[in-house]
Amino acid sequence: PRADEIFLVLEGRAGFTLDDEPERTVDRGGFVHARPGVVHAIRVLGDEALTMVAVVGPNEDAADETIELVSDGGGVDR
Repeated sequence: PRADEIFLVLEGRAGFTLDDEPERTVDRGGFVHARPGVVHAIRVLGDEALTMVAVVGPNEDAADETIELVSDGGGVDR
């Protein structure tokens, strides 16, 4: 997490966790800003697909800038 990252939810509902803060729910039209150095996770909430825009700057190809898909237990990666 070396960059500023802004996540804008276009469709669906997401749960965002930033560092050790409690998960916050973000609905369509809402956004979250993760500052550099803040470890964060995103979880799809509900059955509707999540569509979002992620803005990252400055963009770096660093080892800690990765996306890991986690199964929800139903065999679907979200």
